[in-house]
Amino acid sequence: MHIVNPEKCTQTEGCKYFRDNTPVVYAKGFTNFQKKMTQEQYQKFLDILQKKFGRNPYFERRNGKTLLTLQEQDLIMETLHQLGIKDEYKFDSYLEAFNWNE
Repeated sequence: MHIVNPEKCTQTEGCKYFRDNTPVVYAKGFTNFQKKMTQEQYQKFLDILQKKFGRNPYFERRNGKTLLTLQEQDLIMETLHQLGIKDEYKFDSYLEAFNWNE
């Protein structure tokens, strides 16, 4: 648990302890993507993303155990575009939450 003395912190983005209280949309899982791809497309998709995340972290994200940040969502969508997939893919679910860590 982190505690910050309010007398030592300002409520501006210049303060290293400042955190925006605007909810962020996280994606949770993308298990349905494989069903829409050919085996060859999925194998390339898997290879690219396992190189980015690692094997276990890839499956944690795919299965929804680890929430996907906006940057990770963009990376996954960009990977689909690299493979020539034009269809719009949706993640399994979405969740609004606060990001107190970044």
